[in-house]
Amino acid sequence: MPKDNVTVKVIDGKGDIKDLEISICPIIDYQGNITGFRGIARDMTQRKRQEAALKESEERFRILFNTLKYPIFLLDKGIIVDCNPATFWMFGGDRDSIIGKSPIELSPPFQPDGQASKEKGYMYMKRAWEGESLSFEWQHMRLDGSLFETEVRLERVALPGKVYLLAVIYDITGRKRFEEELKLISIKDELTGLYNRRGFKELGERLLMTAARQNKGVFLVFSDLNYLKHINDTYGHSAGDLALKELARILKESFRGDDVVARIGGDEFAVLAMEAEGILDPDSIERRLKDGISALNQLHRLPFEISASIGITKWGPESSVSLEILLVEADRLMYEDKAKKKGFAHSPSSLEKMIEGPEEQNLGESTEQKEEALELNNRAKSEGQNF
Repeated sequence: MPKDNVTVKVIDGKGDIKDLEISICPIIDYQGNITGFRGIARDMTQRKRQEAALKESEERFRILFNTLKYPIFLLDKGIIVDCNPATFWMFGGDRDSIIGKSPIELSPPFQPDGQASKEKGYMYMKRAWEGESLSFEWQHMRLDGSLFETEVRLERVALPGKVYLLAVIYDITGRKRFEEELKLISIKDELTGLYNRRGFKELGERLLMTAARQNKGVFLVFSDLNYLKHINDTYGHSAGDLALKELARILKESFRGDDVVARIGGDEFAVLAMEAEGILDPDSIERRLKDGISALNQLHRLPFEISASIGITKWGPESSVSLEILLVEADRLMYEDKAKKKGFAHSPSSLEKMIEGPEEQNLGESTEQKEEALELNNRAKSEGQNF
């Protein structure tokens, strides 16, 4: 019977150390006597070197795996089969609460772009399994349900005896917050603090996607401040700016925090508000704005009264109409309202005060100013007031 193999180190003629695996077996004659031995020596030097390199590589991988400050998932068929300690710091829990889950289970149902996490996640894993090295942003969810922004590096790796997907996860919440702050600057109207046209378009499209998922309608409200030019010409541009700020405030207070309120042009404002049964409908929207403007005018904080025209249109979840087309329709309805009500920014009472006020107030006014004020007063009386 052959003996166990033994490995020995020898020095060859060139002075190199070689690893030899030697196996020896006896030579037995027909009477069962051992007449000699047969030895076989195999040069195992290259194999030993490969095994040592592999062991060193495995050890290095294990050290990196355990000490890297970023979470690492080892995935087999879309399931986490191993993870490093940094995972628990970022996601919470322990090995038992992470191992056996899919990364999809550590994600909200939908990503910020509106795509389902399940479909999008499996698409990324399929591409990585086919050999693509991927880097993408992903919203993850901790075990306590809180959300955070990450960047994921995903690729296929071969470990001894098996191929896996390796995911390295970087928390980019701080970076995303900074990007959002920069973006907010670019989508905000400096004068009123509302969103500008760009912000209205970006956030409005997101709101429409959310409403479609929830099978809810959305109201688009288009409004403008009547006779802004007359306010600027009569009282100065600072007064016009103040009037715009006041209308912006009224609009903001008339809608909910999730609604998108924007100043999209000089005197033009637009609002996207998701339908809410018993809370939001065209009549209630118009009533709120009318009440808000009326309350402002009754305070007499401004030397004039403001008015606004309004157009309201509704988008349904089954609609394929774009946001731009909705704006055009609401704009048309607003101009119909303006033509019907003949709104005028200056009230007769404020104009009469300009002309018939205290004697000392009129001393500094020119005849031209008085004539202009009288003309505006007559126009206001003949045209009536919009709310």
